[in-house]
Amino acid sequence: MHIFRRIPASLLFAAALALGACDSSPPLPDDGFVNAPGGRIAFRVIGEGDGVPVLIIHGGPGSSSCRYAATLAGVAASRPVVMYDQLGSGHSDRMTNLERDAVLSRFVSEVAAIRNELGLEELHLIGHSWGAAVALEYLLTADATGVRSVTFVGPLISTSHWIQDANALVGMLPEETQAAVQAATATGEFDTPEFEAANKVFMGQFLSRQPPDRRNSTDCAASPLAFNSELYEYMWGPSEFVSTGTLRNYDRIGRLPELDIPTLFLVGEYDEARPETMREFQTLVPGSVVKVIPGAAHLVNVDQTAAFNDAIAGFLASVDQAEKTTWSADEAKIRAMLQASVEAFNRGDLPGHLSIYDPSVTFMTKNGPRPGIAPIEAAFRESYFRNGLPKQLLRFEQLAVRPLGADQAMATGRLVLSGGEEPDQAGWFTLVWLRTAAGWRAIHDHSS
Repeated sequence: MHIFRRIPASLLFAAALALGACDSSPPLPDDGFVNAPGGRIAFRVIGEGDGVPVLIIHGGPGSSSCRYAATLAGVAASRPVVMYDQLGSGHSDRMTNLERDAVLSRFVSEVAAIRNELGLEELHLIGHSWGAAVALEYLLTADATGVRSVTFVGPLISTSHWIQDANALVGMLPEETQAAVQAATATGEFDTPEFEAANKVFMGQFLSRQPPDRRNSTDCAASPLAFNSELYEYMWGPSEFVSTGTLRNYDRIGRLPELDIPTLFLVGEYDEARPETMREFQTLVPGSVVKVIPGAAHLVNVDQTAAFNDAIAGFLASVDQAEKTTWSADEAKIRAMLQASVEAFNRGDLPGHLSIYDPSVTFMTKNGPRPGIAPIEAAFRESYFRNGLPKQLLRFEQLAVRPLGADQAMATGRLVLSGGEEPDQAGWFTLVWLRTAAGWRAIHDHSS
């Protein structure tokens, strides 16, 4: 699977018109609600930089986004950061039917709803813990066109691996703590004083290294439901050490090789998602990177806020710079193709002139859209050629080429036909380009 999928020419042309009509996108709202399947989800935006926006998906299931506003200021210094509460938690609507709403595919639809409402044509995805499962499922099953990168923070990729990691970490605790966890796991009794004490020890080592009173921000205190234990137990189970919920068989390890965008696995030194496991995942995603934050546990953003921001900001900056470098080369290719097309026209090589077009191209004419190259070739030969040579010479002026995404571009400019026995002619053109298996090709031509 390729994450960047083909977009219909009509949609690309609409995007081209939109880009041509304005030089910059309107600022994102600070907060609000988005309608998604099952109810309204609450979102919040921080940061006003001109970088590609970030969308962060919180963990759980049943947690909320309340910790991120206070711990993502470094990332938000250069770009908007969008966070939201999943249905059933925080400021979002409550679930009225767990069997219908508490399913992974519906959580994926929230990402699509946020993108559509806020116009996030391009973005970087960050998924934290369970949120990484949502991000991964979105990339694998939804229209992820325009997603520049993904960062998996302490990710849930496989329930069995998560439980294996939890057991390995329990084995590092005092014997009495291990015994209490093992007893609770064996009996299913997770409400005993012994297990509660053992769980507190585990969380203090591997959830967050901060004291309990410093793990939650003032936003969490103000949240109507910072953690939905009913949703957590329904989807996951009674504790981190055992999964009895709907996610008990969740596993996407086998599909990690399908990712073809820049990928960062970010974990704390003492994370519940162990660094050793992240390195295993890294081998399955070509070009991916693992970053381990010293002194941090699973809430790496809380434990080591500055290092967390530096790691993400640095990764996003590297992706953005690589995109710019790649685009410079792509722009040069498109400009060279356009120049070669002009030269082919002027020497009478009409097929060479039209070789910049994909066979699926649509030409906008005064009589409406006309698909395919053959009709246009016949019309050009009749209107602009005589005895195999052009009646006038062609040139392009005020040529501009800009990206519409990783695999799409738009070229605009003024075309001029001059010389010969005909009066000079001039008009404007818009070409929408797509990166195809054969290279860059124009898939829509709107000329006047």
